[in-house]
Amino acid sequence: MLSCLEYMQAGEGKVKHKKSSDQDFLYSTARIRALENEICSNEQFALLSEARGEGELRRLLGEAGLEGDSLFEAVDKRLQAAYALVSELAGSDAFDVLRFPYDAHNLKSMIKADIRDMAPEGLLLQFGTVPIDRLQGLWQNRDFTPFPFHMANAVGSAIEAYAKTKDPQKIDTILDKACYQDMLAGAEQAELPFLLDAIRMKIDLTNLLTVLRLLRMNSAQNSQSNNAFVKEHLIDGGMLPLEQLTKLFDGGEEALFGFLALGGYPILAKLGQETSLAAFERAADDEYMCYIRDHTKYIAFGGPVLCAYLAARETEAKNFRILIASVRNGISPAEIKERLRFSYV
Repeated sequence: MLSCLEYMQAGEGKVKHKKSSDQDFLYSTARIRALENEICSNEQFALLSEARGEGELRRLLGEAGLEGDSLFEAVDKRLQAAYALVSELAGSDAFDVLRFPYDAHNLKSMIKADIRDMAPEGLLLQFGTVPIDRLQGLWQNRDFTPFPFHMANAVGSAIEAYAKTKDPQKIDTILDKACYQDMLAGAEQAELPFLLDAIRMKIDLTNLLTVLRLLRMNSAQNSQSNNAFVKEHLIDGGMLPLEQLTKLFDGGEEALFGFLALGGYPILAKLGQETSLAAFERAADDEYMCYIRDHTKYIAFGGPVLCAYLAARETEAKNFRILIASVRNGISPAEIKERLRFSYV
């Protein structure tokens, strides 16, 4: 395992970011505010969900600026362009922390493909900070220095954990925790408080969904092992202490939904114990987007505007993918609307 010093000496490790202040984003804020008008709104998504077949959907998406032989590839290009633009406007890689989950996904995919003795093509996502055309060579050389520090060091632990347990979930858990460590570290180093708060919010929502998922798995057997079991799957660094989350787990779904009903998470507070995991996940996504929108929509300028733009484009891309897949599979407009996430505009 590389030490931090060895990692930085390797030359490619993403450790330092240019420190930022809101004054750095005067021009970029104006540019982003203009581009926000091109983001697909909730009303537009509702209209798109009424498309009668893929042909009509393709036409409507073309009017929304999404064109190409492959609609999914067009969605990817739109999101890639957003990340490239923000990087250019920011003049630094500070906002690359929002791409780290894609790096984590690609590392997990490479490990699992190696375990299964299969090619990873088709499993990799192109939005990470490490280009996918480099991944095969990096894997063969076991060189992970181009990746963020904690993820690079977590690969060996993930492989070892799988070797001991044969449980692929161990790979996901270890890399996800490392990913958020890198995201928090990057936001702190760039001195972007809102970006840091947004990541902590994302950790909380991920942990709440994890608690519900684990409760429904019903796999822990006693109080002592409950705490160890749930903490193994939770991510540190959010605003909710891990001890509070384990208490919610010990109290069962009644305690979890009772806590949510207190109102700290207004969208999740509307849910009840009959809520499905899919509906909870969708509500968590909406909670995050509303948090982003409410804290950035009316500020004059600053880094939060760029962060919000990327979050908005991420949600837009997710909705486009839901639409395309749903229309192709003959899902009703009403059901499509239920699956769509809340848009920034």
